[in-house]
Parts: sequence; structure tokens; C-alpha cells
Amino acid sequence: MRKSIRIIIVCFCGLFYFSGVVLGQRTVLLNLTSVSVVNDTTVVIVGEHGTLLRSTDAGRSWVVHHLSDSNFSSVSFLKETGAINVTNGHMWFETTNGGDSWQLHNNSNYDFIFPVGESILMAEASSRERLTRFHALDDNLDSFPHWSYTDPHSYPIQKYGLATSISKEGLAVIAGNGMVSIQGHDFPASYILVSTDSGLTWSTQLRQSGFSGIFWIYQMDLTPSGRIVASGIDPWSATANTMVISNGIATAPQNWTTRSIAVGLAFACVNDSIFLAAGDSGKVYRSIDTCGHWDSVYLPTKATFRAIASRGNLAVTVGDSGYIFCSHDYGLHWTESDMSEGVCLPNTVGDLTIQSIEAKEGHLDIKYVASNSTDHISVRLLDLLGRVESSQEEYSAFDANSISLPYSHPGFYILQLSEGSQTIAQKVAVN
Repeated sequence: MRKSIRIIIVCFCGLFYFSGVVLGQRTVLLNLTSVSVVNDTTVVIVGEHGTLLRSTDAGRSWVVHHLSDSNFSSVSFLKETGAINVTNGHMWFETTNGGDSWQLHNNSNYDFIFPVGESILMAEASSRERLTRFHALDDNLDSFPHWSYTDPHSYPIQKYGLATSISKEGLAVIAGNGMVSIQGHDFPASYILVSTDSGLTWSTQLRQSGFSGIFWIYQMDLTPSGRIVASGIDPWSATANTMVISNGIATAPQNWTTRSIAVGLAFACVNDSIFLAAGDSGKVYRSIDTCGHWDSVYLPTKATFRAIASRGNLAVTVGDSGYIFCSHDYGLHWTESDMSEGVCLPNTVGDLTIQSIEAKEGHLDIKYVASNSTDHISVRLLDLLGRVESSQEEYSAFDANSISLPYSHPGFYILQLSEGSQTIAQKVAVN
């Protein structure tokens, strides 16, 4: 008896620099790495393979752009000015209109770039021995060609890729991590620097080094009243265990309250009492007593969430396999976004396409058309957790081809075809 099959989604994304199409459900499981809530309605998300998603209706629909073939590590905004950092450097992207358009900057000298004013950018660069900060102000915002060294008292800390920053109305806060030499031995160290003049001058508000009780700062945020909140990891075990909250505003933090956490590193301050944190296994955490106690919110996925952001009553969390969830009630209830079944990889001219899928006794018959870029085709059948159900590789004749893959039981699967740099996928349900 022939089994029935439903093809859930098919999507294609163009490789044009600013081209984007409004998509509902979509395919291919790209990981999303960072999210920024620009204002009450605009949200920008970045991820693997130069993927950028932008919503102007508080996360109810999304426009997908493909800006680069490189992976994006973070996106940050101050009002309409934003910057995207690319993993392993070499380039970055800048916007001055809330993410409606982006300008590429090729620059391999800086590790981390973020806005500290509507026309001011800060850059951070590292060598083996010290961290340095640079400041850029460009009236025409065309190229930011001139960068000035702004911190003559750089700390002799070797950076390990966990630096972070926040900014608000001329206030800039930077955290750095690494190792320092104490009596001939290397120990973990971290610090927090604060600037109240858009990055021109800096003061030290927290510095720690030693063997025990030290944490490397992973993320920071500001409460609406201006208190600094930072989450960190134990540098010896690489596990999340610490959150610190300044008891005063950022310009005068006085001392710090330390909390022990085990809910993940990515967090967001909704207000001075409500905090949200992203976790693994499909969990988001919520605290209403300034991180004293955390309640779990279970979302309908087993994905790990990598980033979370909030503004007003809007909160957005993103993570592996392209999952996006939005809340419009301060993180109490969450809705799966229309984009929450994966973000498609870009196809190029000469697309690899799936023509048809038919389920027969214990296997799928797949017909596809290869492009002319290569004759090697990789076909995989994955479950919704990304585990390989079956796979096969073959050589194509550059026209209609067919292949058969076994499956173990009825249910939902992801069919993934790869040819050269192209990867396409399609979600299927076998009844």
C-alpha cells in the first residue's frame, strides 16, 4: 500500500546584495547567532552564511537578506545606527537607517565594532599581549576611514574571544577577558570599562584576576535605570555560573551583587526586575526578582537558543536550526515565528532543485535536477533534531536524477541535498 506524503515547504533566496523576499515558512537549518531589538517594531537577526532577517512588525513577519558568505557573530544597534561583526574578522557591515540597507566595510584590523552614537563607532583590536580600543567619527558615514586610538592605558590581557560591549546615549561599556601573569603564573582575568563621552575616555569599574571566584564576562546589558548586568563563565570549566549586577548606575556602579546561575549565558533585561535568559533543550528562563529566582518556560523544540533581546514588552530569542520565538508580554508567553522552521541557504544561478518526493514502503524516491557546477551530489535525510536517518552520495548527469533513501518510521523529516557550495532542504511528512 502506498503511503501518502506532504511537501511542507520550498523556498529560494537570491544572492543579490540587498534583495530580500518576504517568506512565511522556510527550509534549511541555519543557526542564528545574534538578535537586536532596534525599536518597538523593528528587529534584526543575524546568523550563519551571511544571513540577516529583519522584521518591522515586532516579529510577526520577516524579510530575509543574504549579505555575505561569511558567518555573522553579532549585531548591535544604538537608535538607527547598527553594526554586524563577521566571525574571524576581515569585514563588517554598517547601517544608519535601522537595518533597511547595509554597507560593507573591508577591514581586517579590528575584532569587534559597535555603535556608541548615531555617527560614532568603536572598534576593538587585540594582539597577543594587549587589547586596544579605537574611535571613529565620520560626518558623511561613507567609509569610516579614520580611526583614532582612544585608550592609552590598555590592559595587558590576552584576549580569548569573549569580549562584549553595550552602549546607550553616549554611554559605552566594554568587557574584556584573558590571562594575566601573576608571580610567574598565568591566571584568568576580566575587566569592565565605562565611557560617558562616546568612547573618548574610559574608567575602570570592575577588574578581577586570580585562581578562584573569577569569571570571564560573556554578555552585558543595561537595565532601563542604567545598571550594568553581566553574565560570565568559569574559565576553568567553561560552564555558566555567575551573573553580576551593579548596585549603582553605569557611571557610578559602586559595588556589585553576584548571583549564581545555571540557565545559560544569553540574557536580556526587560526592566530592573524582570530578566530573560536563553537556554538549551528548548527552554527560556524568566526572573521577576532581579535574577534571584528563575522560572523555566518550555518551548516546542529541543533547539539551543544562542541569543535573546528585549525592548518594552517585546522579546525575541533565536538559536540553532533557525528557530525564532517572540513574546509580546515581557517574556511570559512565547509564539513560534513564521520563520521558525529554518532559514534557507542562498542558491546561485544553475540551482540545484528538488522535483518530486514520493514515499513507498520504507523509503523515499527523490527526483532532483543538478546544476552544472559539480557532478557530486550528497543527499541526507535528517530528523528534526538534525540526526542523520540515512544518506547517500552519487554522481550526477546534470539533468533529471533520482535517488532512494530509507526511513525507519512515519513522521517529519528534513531532506537535504548538497552540490558544491549549494545546499537546499525540504521538510517532508510521511504518514
